[in-house]
Amino acid sequence: MKILGLLFGHNSSCALISQTLVGAISEERLTRSKNSTDFPRESSFALLGETSITADELDCVVVASRAIPFVKEKNIEIYNEERVGVGTSWQSRVKLILNEIHYRMPFLKPIFSALYQLNYRYLMSSGYQRLVTERIKRELKCETLDVVYADHHLCHAYTAFYGFVPHQERKKPFLVFTLDGEGDGLCATISTVADGEWRLVSKTKAGNSIASFYGSITKFLGMKINEHEYKVMGLAPYCTSPEIQDLANLFRSQFTINPDLSFSAIGGGNYFDRWLPAKLKHKRFDLVAAAAQLFVEEIAAEWIQLTIHKYGISNVVLSGGFFMNIKVNQHIRTLKAVDKMIVCPSGGDESIALGAAYYGLKLNGIEPGEAHEAKSLYLGTAIHKVECEALYERIKADGKYKAEFKSDIVDVVAQLLADNKIVAHVDGRMEFGARALGNRSILANASNTASVRTINKQIKGRDFWMPFACSMLEEKADMYLDVDTYESLEYMAVGANTKPLAKKHLAAGIHQYDGSARPQIVKKEQNQKYHAILSRYHELTGMGGFLNTSLNLHGEPLVCSAEDAFSTFERSGLEYLVIRNLLISKNGMDS
Repeated sequence: MKILGLLFGHNSSCALISQTLVGAISEERLTRSKNSTDFPRESSFALLGETSITADELDCVVVASRAIPFVKEKNIEIYNEERVGVGTSWQSRVKLILNEIHYRMPFLKPIFSALYQLNYRYLMSSGYQRLVTERIKRELKCETLDVVYADHHLCHAYTAFYGFVPHQERKKPFLVFTLDGEGDGLCATISTVADGEWRLVSKTKAGNSIASFYGSITKFLGMKINEHEYKVMGLAPYCTSPEIQDLANLFRSQFTINPDLSFSAIGGGNYFDRWLPAKLKHKRFDLVAAAAQLFVEEIAAEWIQLTIHKYGISNVVLSGGFFMNIKVNQHIRTLKAVDKMIVCPSGGDESIALGAAYYGLKLNGIEPGEAHEAKSLYLGTAIHKVECEALYERIKADGKYKAEFKSDIVDVVAQLLADNKIVAHVDGRMEFGARALGNRSILANASNTASVRTINKQIKGRDFWMPFACSMLEEKADMYLDVDTYESLEYMAVGANTKPLAKKHLAAGIHQYDGSARPQIVKKEQNQKYHAILSRYHELTGMGGFLNTSLNLHGEPLVCSAEDAFSTFERSGLEYLVIRNLLISKNGMDS
């Protein structure tokens, strides 16, 4: 079977299955437009090109979501306006008026909810889907494509379960939780999976989302909704005020977990955009962040524990944008009721392109198996030798930078890091999802806290309170992490407390205040070269990990090609760039 899964929406992406999982790419990486909502045209052709498949050879194209508002340019414009809190269109102004009415008269919520669901019915109607189908056939230049639509939250569930639960584990019963802002009229679902049989046991209508509430907090603090929520999480540990719990309780009072395990919020839609300024007047920004983080950790844990108690299943799978919050995941992992926890490594909407492809398999009577699992997140396009050679010739002809091929590139990178140099490292297949995992990364000696300032000055320009992450050898992780299991830690998807040695060896790659980490445990079978660099670095320094952050300029997506990497190198203060075995430096290599 040849199946293309498409996400046409928040961070448009695609995934391709052709007997096995070929790969997955977000459109932003190729168009260089961050969080692109455009049709995933370039990414689709890039994946098809990987295996020389043409669009007319596809058995089907599966669209991840039945409601696709972004097929209309005006809807994209309104969405982008509202993300930054500035709406100039008449539709945005009407929404502001409705929000004011909703805030002042919350008892009208059932009417607003009904209108909201009617809007989704329109977006999921056959007439509206026809627009999307026509667009897909036009973009992929094939009028005979079989285009089908899969439920948004089912795609979230399928991505996490079939992509990241090892096939040999699937005989056990699992609870699969999805939670995000909204999709296809819902914001949360719970499914049981036993012996291959899926049963939807709970669903929450859009307008009752704790993820949307966290987004409203993000917006209230002057940051971009659907992009900067991680900054709220990073800010939260700095506050130790005794008011945190009281404020978290106030937030909790706005939500109910119903007997059917759905959520109900006092206000829906953008109600909290008006409620928060009224309730949080004169509250410090770090207090607001800390209370919001505590609230979501507590209510998510309560929701999951209630579900485990009701169904007697202790293995959980977490998917959806809400579970990009690594501190929530860390808190859930500590619950005694949870036996096994698997987190979708990049649970935002980009990942549901994978779920759509799995849906296509099941639609054709094929249960996704081992061949279809995502063995890692290195699912994007690769860096090829010919790219490096062409770039090398150009650099040599220009004479501005030093470039040389190194047969011992692993040793070279490790030595540079040991010498406290900042190195941009690009090799192999690009990472899929929100996190750089060594193939499109900036690396540094994490024992040197000056690295943080240097990297921010050279390229990143991160907010002063935000920590960087760290990569560490699987064999040495026990030196640094105070955890009971390494599940999902290879993807920076779960936070972890650290041991005292981490404060020395990984000081620049952990949270500056609470010492927690967003670790990537590097397994040799997932990334042999990156593991080799870490191993050589350990031999040179006695330290089993280093700082790892994404290779991109502020406001740009992760680099994709060798050309992207070199362009970023030129426009930043980075001194060293390694692409495959090509070392490029601005000041020559220290001898």
